[in-house]
Amino acid sequence: MEDVLDIVRLNDYILIQALSATENHRLRAGDTIHMATALSIAATADESQVVMVSADTELLLASKSAGIGALDPQTDDALSSLHQIRD
Repeated sequence: MEDVLDIVRLNDYILIQALSATENHRLRAGDTIHMATALSIAATADESQVVMVSADTELLLASKSAGIGALDPQTDDALSSLHQIRD
């Protein structure tokens, strides 16, 4: 399972990013933590590898605005989009 999933613990950096995301994107509290965690990962990874997966339209728009890829799993082309991202 370690090859598939990384657990990111909530830390001070993510909380600070969450406050910033609240101000910049007007997201709900849970969404700001989700967004801040993605931004934290993007800060240490190739941003093209970081993709926000959510069915929440506001969160996906904020992710795109922040330069993070976005994928809505409820769209008809979600599977083909996922294949494009992974290639």
